[in-house]
Amino acid sequence: MSNSEKQHTHIIPILAGATTAILLMAAGAGTVYAADFNEAQTQYEVAVQSARQSHINLAKQVKAVQKTDKIPAGQLLGKDHDLVSRMDSAMLGAKGQLKENIAHNPDAGRMSISQIRELTETIKNQDSANISSSSMLNRLDSYIKESQHYKKLDDARGKVKDSIGKASQLLETSKDNVDDEAPRQALQKTMDAAKDWKKSTDLTWLKKQADVINSKIQPVKDAVSAHEQRLAQEAQAAAVQSSYQTSSTANSLNASTYTNPVYTGNAPAYQPTQPADNGYTYTPSTTCGDGGWNLRAQCQAAIDQGGLVEMPIFDGLGGSRLIAGHNSTGAGWIGQLQQGQSTPYGTVQQVWHNATPDTINNSGIGTYLQTCDQNGNPIVVKVG
Repeated sequence: MSNSEKQHTHIIPILAGATTAILLMAAGAGTVYAADFNEAQTQYEVAVQSARQSHINLAKQVKAVQKTDKIPAGQLLGKDHDLVSRMDSAMLGAKGQLKENIAHNPDAGRMSISQIRELTETIKNQDSANISSSSMLNRLDSYIKESQHYKKLDDARGKVKDSIGKASQLLETSKDNVDDEAPRQALQKTMDAAKDWKKSTDLTWLKKQADVINSKIQPVKDAVSAHEQRLAQEAQAAAVQSSYQTSSTANSLNASTYTNPVYTGNAPAYQPTQPADNGYTYTPSTTCGDGGWNLRAQCQAAIDQGGLVEMPIFDGLGGSRLIAGHNSTGAGWIGQLQQGQSTPYGTVQQVWHNATPDTINNSGIGTYLQTCDQNGNPIVVKVG
């Protein structure tokens, strides 16, 4: 080929159009055999067709792994974090290869047999590169998806392990600390059902086990709280009972201890009642008032004598009663009562601190207990 002929050769995409027929360059008669030319041309065309197909396959593979290429390293097993950078590099190379996948094709189709064979080798190399890139992308896609799957398995197993750990600790601490064993038994049952969590490869099953165990933990905690609350209430009730007894022992009134005071005007003296034989009484030591005298003065005097004093309350609706006493002379236990507790007069319905005269007037017919706190502020308790 002359220098002028070589200058006319340029580069064009070979995959975009049909194969250009390659003609044998005019040469001296007898220097090139037709059979050699035909063979070279056939190999060239086969190489071009193969390169075209591998180019198409590579483009499809790049598209197929786009989602995988976006998976962050944090979703893979620790040992596989480098797969992300390897995929990025492979994708970059493949995209560049798709843009530059060209072959030398002569202008006017004039080539020597040696040029045809050289171009055929170039196209074969491009074909091999396409196939290699597709294979690399496919392997990386498979590796990343597999690593992501096992990372999910590890995370799911870890959650089951944590749930079992919390449940085991709760079962230990709640032993003999619940009134109802049913929640503990239900929790143990879910733990037994998840005993094969280390071997399981079923993500759905693992997630379900963790959720089921966690759902059974709270009922056990609630049972423990209920047990502790019951004990606290019993302790409080015992303390109040003890206060009843202490107050009654220290402040019981009997006929030999008190004398009937004398009042001016028409207020009669109160009449003390005899306490029980065992020395403990929660009944009033004194009653006062029959509606015909100065009720407030009469009963206040009785309260000041100590112990409990019962007096009627006339509200125009049939009457209530009030049992009162100083906190330092036998009625201190009244100030310790809380709603729901039992007393000798009934269950506590409501407690008022810093009570006023309207407290009882506005609260309906019933039995009321009254004392005062250490600062002298009235405390009223309605029982029934």
